[in-house]
Amino acid sequence: MYVIVIKINGCEIKWALERIISVTSSIVLMHSVIRKRYEITVAMKRVEFMDKTMSEKKANILAGFILVSPFIYSLTVLMASEVGGDERGFLYLFYGIPMSNKMLKSFILFCKSFICYLLFPTYSNFIILTFCVIFYDSSLSIRNLSQEVERCPPQEFTTGIQLKYLTCRRKILKMLDELQANFSLVCFIACAGHFSHCFALITQIMLYSFRENALTSLADSAINLINVVIPLILMFWIPEQIPLEMENLNKIIRCKYEMRASSGIVSEKIYS
Repeated sequence: MYVIVIKINGCEIKWALERIISVTSSIVLMHSVIRKRYEITVAMKRVEFMDKTMSEKKANILAGFILVSPFIYSLTVLMASEVGGDERGFLYLFYGIPMSNKMLKSFILFCKSFICYLLFPTYSNFIILTFCVIFYDSSLSIRNLSQEVERCPPQEFTTGIQLKYLTCRRKILKMLDELQANFSLVCFIACAGHFSHCFALITQIMLYSFRENALTSLADSAINLINVVIPLILMFWIPEQIPLEMENLNKIIRCKYEMRASSGIVSEKIYS
């Protein structure tokens, strides 16, 4: 589709290549997820929501928005083409083939734009949502463990209790190591596709902001800015909370141990 545009306007090569890379990354991402489907299923079963109602509610809202986004995008592109008189959408979705039937033309434009948007960024956004849910739940698990340790009085912070909390901490770290080992490549592909599309959007805005009959391109940029940039931000922001929560947990455990030692309580001996 983008090759048709390049033949007509050679200055758009950069824009077309960035779009092609983003769509290709979604196809590669799909292949990688199929290869890792067993690991993803195991990870989703292993991770349990500590605050199930809140987490499920947030995930369902985001999943619903992602599911509806192709319909919103297709309707927006169709309305922008009709109102603005911009033939650009018809140009690369019809491969330059003329069509006189307006009803059929609008129907095909809607269907093709829906399929293209379903491939990218909708599919990659679902994958990003999955990983964000896993990492968000992991950070909640660490936070709840920190709160549990903080509520424990120094007098009751015995060796057995310390071993219990350290065992929970070790299980969380092991799960995070498995997630990193299995899904680092998938996350990298999704991140690369979104970054490439962001650069394509910047190029598209610079190319068409001051042109006449560019309403379709501007509508495309506006919808994509929401559905590409926000998941990219969440992809970096949510996993970043895990080391912060882990550092807070280590600080609380160390503080409890120091309070117990400074109060003159001697740790009990463990006899074999």
